[in-house]
Amino acid sequence: MFSNKKEVKQTQERHQESSLFGKGSTFTGTIDTAENVRVDGKVIGTINAKAKVVAGQDSIIEGNIHAERAEISGEVKGDIEVTDILILRASARIHGDIFTDKLIMDEGASFNGKCQVGEQIREVKLRRNDEENDSGKKLNGNHNGTKTDYISVAG
Repeated sequence: MFSNKKEVKQTQERHQESSLFGKGSTFTGTIDTAENVRVDGKVIGTINAKAKVVAGQDSIIEGNIHAERAEISGEVKGDIEVTDILILRASARIHGDIFTDKLIMDEGASFNGKCQVGEQIREVKLRRNDEENDSGKKLNGNHNGTKTDYISVAG
């Protein structure tokens, strides 16, 4: 899986960092990150994470989730695509399709949609803003002079 010790260390460091959207907060837009994401509030939009997404018991996510791993205890109204393992806790409520390599579903969890488990799911890759998207258009990711990472699902 990893080609060298440097890559392993970078992956471990990335998985220790987190972005938090606390209880009572609402975020509207797309979240693109190489870090872990924890949602205890409401997110309206897509979450793209190269690491883990955790949705707390009171969370509401109205949009799709693309991540390496995810643990859901709240409500998701959208599709979930996870390259490694998806855990649905007893309080999880999913209204959308699930695509994952491995699935753990606690008793009491519910989902309404299609479920595809065990097949090789496409890798989630970050894309720099100077690369082109699938239609050949340049991505514009400069904001206040800084480069922004983008995320895409590669086939």
